[in-house]
Amino acid sequence: MTLAGRRPRQYPPGAKNARRDPIGALALALLTAGTSCTTTAQVARRSGPDEVGWIARSDEGALYIDEDGTGRTVRIAREDVRDVDHPGNGLMVAGGILLGLWGLLMINTNFRHGLIDAGNLRGSDAAGGLPVTVGLVVPGALMFSIGALKYGQSKRAAARFEDATGRQQGSTDPAAPPPGVMPAGHPVSTAVPAERPVIPSTSEATQK
Repeated sequence: MTLAGRRPRQYPPGAKNARRDPIGALALALLTAGTSCTTTAQVARRSGPDEVGWIARSDEGALYIDEDGTGRTVRIAREDVRDVDHPGNGLMVAGGILLGLWGLLMINTNFRHGLIDAGNLRGSDAAGGLPVTVGLVVPGALMFSIGALKYGQSKRAAARFEDATGRQQGSTDPAAPPPGVMPAGHPVSTAVPAERPVIPSTSEATQK
């Protein structure tokens, strides 16, 4: 096929904009990934499939999961809980990446000058400083804040259960022996210390 007869290359929707603005495309991808993360906790069970829902409350022996947001809870005993994945950590990671990327851009002097004085651009790096800042900081801070809020709420609801789990795991560790007591299995020396010679005092030597 000749060059004149070649058909123009077709791009998927949004591909051209992504090539022109890679930072915006990255922000949009992280925003999509972060918001797609579930806002519910996932409890891995030993006896069956994982339980997904909101942790309504907990005690030392169980977690109480609200599966559909109606307030009716399902009790999962401690012996059946293998792991707990709290919501919000994905949002915090995505938001932190956006804020970190903006922090890297702020190292560039031209970018900072373009952001401070939009009417006095000092190079191509300064162009679009304000839109890029808004596009990174606003969704980044929003995602991180929402993620931290969701994560904190879930952790507080499961606090009694997880605190008891930590105490139980600590109690299974072998206790350290008291000071001066050798631990079991430590080799004990059976050697008899040598007797020290007794040197008579001056008065005893005179009497003899």
